[in-house]
Amino acid sequence: MWKWIEEEELAPNERARERARRSSIDLACSFTWPTADREVLLEGMKWMLFFFRFDDQLEEGAVKGDPRAVGHAVEELVAILENRGRPGTSRLSQSMARTWRHTQNAHPAPWLDVFSRHYCELLRSYNDQSRYEYTPGTRELLGIAQWEDWREISFGMDWCYDYMEPALGTYLPDPVRRMPSMLRLRRAASLHMGMLNDVFSTPREAYQERAFNSLAILRRDLGCSPQEAVDEVVRILAHRVEQFHAARLDLERDLATMAVDPGDRTAAMALVDNIAMMVRGNHDWHYLVMRYQTDDVAAPTGAFRYPDDLQQPPPATY
Repeated sequence: MWKWIEEEELAPNERARERARRSSIDLACSFTWPTADREVLLEGMKWMLFFFRFDDQLEEGAVKGDPRAVGHAVEELVAILENRGRPGTSRLSQSMARTWRHTQNAHPAPWLDVFSRHYCELLRSYNDQSRYEYTPGTRELLGIAQWEDWREISFGMDWCYDYMEPALGTYLPDPVRRMPSMLRLRRAASLHMGMLNDVFSTPREAYQERAFNSLAILRRDLGCSPQEAVDEVVRILAHRVEQFHAARLDLERDLATMAVDPGDRTAAMALVDNIAMMVRGNHDWHYLVMRYQTDDVAAPTGAFRYPDDLQQPPPATY
C-alpha cells in the first residue's frame, strides 16, 4: 500500500505521511476484509485511503467551516464515481479516477451500482455534517434519532460491507442485500461502530472546536456530564449488539423461508460473519491506532494533514 501511496503522491510530505501512518489504514482493512486475497485487499485499501484522506481534508483542512466549499469539494469526488466528465486536478481526484476505472473493469455492473451509490452517499454526508456543524442554529435542531440516520451513512460502513462480497468471492443477489433483516443488521453494526468512534474522536474534535457527535447531543438532551454521556453510549452500544444478533436470527429464518439459493444463503451468512468480525476489529483498531491523538492539534504547528488540494469554489457573488 505504501508503495502505491508514494507512486500516487497521495502523502507527498512528512506531515501527510505521519497522518496516514497514524490512521493505520492497512490494519483497518485487515480487520474489515480478513479473508481477501492480496489483489482484492490492495484495491480495498485504496478506497479506504481515499476515505480517510478526504475525511481529514474536509474536517481538518482548508474547507473546514465552510459548507459551500465542502459541497464543492464533495461534488468533485462524487462526479468521478458517477462518471461525469473529467476528474479534478488534485492528486486525490486523479488517483480516485484511476482506481475507479480499475474497479469498474474488475466487478459486475449491478454490484458497481450499489458500491458507487453507497460511496457517493458517504461523500455527500459531509455536506450535512458541515451544515449542521457551522450554520448557526442548525445543530440545535438535530436530535439523537436524526443523528443516527446521518451517522449510519457518514461512518462509511455500507461501501465496506459491499466490498466484502468480492473479498469473500461471491456477489449477492440484490434482493438478498435488500432484505429488511439484512438492512437492520447492517444498521445496528454501523451505528455501533460509528458511536464507538465518537468516544475516541471527541477529544481531538474538541481541540478543533468541533462538536458534531453523539456525546455532545446526549449531553445537551440529557443535561449530563461527559462521563454520564459516555456511560449512556456504552448502554446504547450494548443494545446495538442485541439488535445485531436479533437481526441475524431473523435473516437466517428469512433466507430459509424465502427459498434463497443455498449458495447465496451461505454467502449471505458469510458476509454476516465478516460484519461481526469487523465490529470486533473496529473496537480493537480504535485502541491500537494514533489517529485520534491530540499531540499534533495541541502543538503550535497544528494538525498533521494532507495538502489542501481539493478544488475551491469560485468566489460567491451577491
